[in-house]
Amino acid sequence: LLVPKVVLEYHKLSKDVVKESLEVEATDSFDPTQRLQKDSPMKDSSKQGEKLSETTASSMSGMATSPRKALKIEVEKGSSGSDTLTKSDFAKKPLKHKENSGTEVKLDAQKDFAGEKAWKPLLTTDQIAREKGMGAT
Repeated sequence: LLVPKVVLEYHKLSKDVVKESLEVEATDSFDPTQRLQKDSPMKDSSKQGEKLSETTASSMSGMATSPRKALKIEVEKGSSGSDTLTKSDFAKKPLKHKENSGTEVKLDAQKDFAGEKAWKPLLTTDQIAREKGMGAT
């Protein structure tokens, strides 16, 4: 019978592991699963596991037939008294286009470029290359 060397090594290794973790000498008769086995299975002759207790069964069916109240949903009306949402209801109001609002919405990129506010690097690239200690990696 040819056994690959790996298997022999693994067998030896697993015995060492068993000895370390379980503090049991791993002999050839040692069964690593012996601690995992439960008591011998017992016959459940009364079918205990399949029965629901009577109380839960009756109360469940009782609940299903009884009328349930729907959740009450309240909508806060604006101070004007109308049902329409007030402008303050939206933290971020949707952008209004100039066709229906008259004001033109400009995205930041479309505005005049902020010359002074634009971020400028403190060091030029060759300065960064020269002075590694300035926080540049």
